[in-house]
Amino acid sequence: PLALLMLAIFDLSYRFQAADEFERYSYQFGDILSRDDGLVAADLDTIHLAADEMMQQVDAPPENLDIEISSIGFQADGEPVLLWRRYRGRTPLNDVPLGAARDLAGPGETVNRVEATLRYQTIVPFLPGSENLTISRSAFFKPRVTRAISMDGDIHDAGVVWDNYTAPGV
Repeated sequence: PLALLMLAIFDLSYRFQAADEFERYSYQFGDILSRDDGLVAADLDTIHLAADEMMQQVDAPPENLDIEISSIGFQADGEPVLLWRRYRGRTPLNDVPLGAARDLAGPGETVNRVEATLRYQTIVPFLPGSENLTISRSAFFKPRVTRAISMDGDIHDAGVVWDNYTAPGV
């Protein structure tokens, strides 16, 4: 029983460490991407592939990680609108909760929302509840250099109507 108790404590400490490492990765990922005025698909690929190096204490191969970034603009009346959304991993994560972004920025401004999900197994797999664990994190970041970060050269995807914004030089 004492050995089982020690393994359970070891397993629990690993879960806390995994959650801490993953939260740090999620915030670093959002912070890095919010420091640019324009992103390309390769930027997201780099962040996705770098997860295993950024979370050194946790086994985080790209096939176990889903990441997503979206840009949310605000109309003249303050209503949020999804400008673009990109993801890496198995499937897109959840629908972007535009209501959660309300009041985070003013008309004509944007925020970026990052969401990440990591699937992992603990290092003591025979304990109950240690298989197929999942950690998810999401956060909003305001662009630092510009009001709207472009993705692959565009401020918004085709079909998106965003009033109250004029690109610099237009």
